[in-house]
Amino acid sequence: MARRVGIYTRISRDDEGDALGVARQQQDCERLADLRSWQAVKVYEDNDVSAFKRNVVRDEFELMLKDLRAGLIDGIVAYDLDRLARQPRDLERLIEIYDERPRLEFATVTNDVNIGTPDGRTMARIMVAFANKSSHDASRRIKRKHLELAQQGKDSGGPAPYGWRKDDRTKVDPHAAKAIREAQREILAASEPSARGGRNRAWATRARGPSAWPTTTSSTS
Repeated sequence: MARRVGIYTRISRDDEGDALGVARQQQDCERLADLRSWQAVKVYEDNDVSAFKRNVVRDEFELMLKDLRAGLIDGIVAYDLDRLARQPRDLERLIEIYDERPRLEFATVTNDVNIGTPDGRTMARIMVAFANKSSHDASRRIKRKHLELAQQGKDSGGPAPYGWRKDDRTKVDPHAAKAIREAQREILAASEPSARGGRNRAWATRARGPSAWPTTTSSTS
């Protein structure tokens, strides 16, 4: 009977929201599972989710660990080890489960590291340590660059804030501007909050599509 494995895919940033990167990872992982004569029974996808930031919870990664420990899957296939872990503590959580279930399968597309073996775990720990350092270094450089841009009064990049054009962040989006002005008039008129929220969402949806408006009314990030 074929071993039942889960495929884990992740990309830190997907500004366009098209999930093309994780789709490519899934295809490559499925081919590797076929080569190993394993049955890929579930895909755990964390798109646009960091594995480096400590305050980020990767829902699909957590579900995968839970399923792995419960015996719902017999192993993991990922594109690369750094898709699974960029923090040593996450790798250790994974290794702990492999300790509990010695016959679990593990494979990555880009290298031949098997955390089911002592040598493989040693190599995995080294690789994750270097991936963690790489993320630290990149974060430090990006923060310094953003500080420089801010001091010069320049745009630091990233997705255009609501109200500005996607193709030119220095110019106002006329459709979004209309929605903002209408929302402002409603607020100043002290309309019913629940009704106002519904209208604001409708205006934003017309202006830029359903994904342009947050699903909550306040931000805690």
